[in-house]
Amino acid sequence: MGFQWPCTDHTSQPHNRVRCPWPIGGRISLILPDKSTLTYDLYEPIGSEHEDDVTVAICPGIGNTSESVYIRTYVHYSQRHGYRCAVLNH
Repeated sequence: MGFQWPCTDHTSQPHNRVRCPWPIGGRISLILPDKSTLTYDLYEPIGSEHEDDVTVAICPGIGNTSESVYIRTYVHYSQRHGYRCAVLNH
């Protein structure tokens, strides 16, 4: 069986999209030496398909965050396959 997006049905029209998952993670904020703030969300793996401890770093495009539909979909898919995800929020 090939790749399947977790929140879409490829046979339906775009306006019939199934609701995408809302991954649960923690928000982390760091104050950098120049006093700016770095904020990212960390999502732990749900599945454990492999033994490696891997973190996927995701940097959404301009104007997008961890709350964007395409990011939520990718995070959910990655978590289910045993990956931790760190999503930069800017």
